[in-house]
Amino acid sequence: MMASSLETSPDPQLGRWKTGHRILHGYLIVMVTILDEMVNYVSYETERRVSSALLELTTLNIASTASMRYATSFSIEAYEQVIRPSMMPPATRAGFSGALNTDHRRMLEGMDALSSELDKRFGHSQTIWPPDVLAAWEALLRARREVHRNHGLVCRQFVDGPSLLRLHRVRDDNS
Repeated sequence: MMASSLETSPDPQLGRWKTGHRILHGYLIVMVTILDEMVNYVSYETERRVSSALLELTTLNIASTASMRYATSFSIEAYEQVIRPSMMPPATRAGFSGALNTDHRRMLEGMDALSSELDKRFGHSQTIWPPDVLAAWEALLRARREVHRNHGLVCRQFVDGPSLLRLHRVRDDNS
């Protein structure tokens, strides 16, 4: 099998791309694990344990933002010449997107399931949730918004136009 230009590039900055994404993937796996456990125990675990686990997820989201920023600390030329082409055919299938990652999808599904379980346990109105659980949940939601904001900044830093996934979808719609 031929090595990709990402693997053979002499530019040491590109190691950041690979390392940052590997670290991000590790965070995703831990988040999915915690979310799976929480969904199963929110109904009976102590409020203290629930709020503690929510704060663990908050920390992991903050760390994932840092790893994403680390992963993208390179020049626009490196992105255009090596990284973006590595995410296009023939290196990957058309419409490649990190959002299609199985663990990313499981994390988003886990967040939805956790939200539902918290509502079942503590009530649909967050005004009646225990203060420590509510504060931890709100911290997690702030961290998630920061993840989205930073991902948008990363995209705008390098991509002047639609993402590879959006380009693919537009082509499919016009076919």
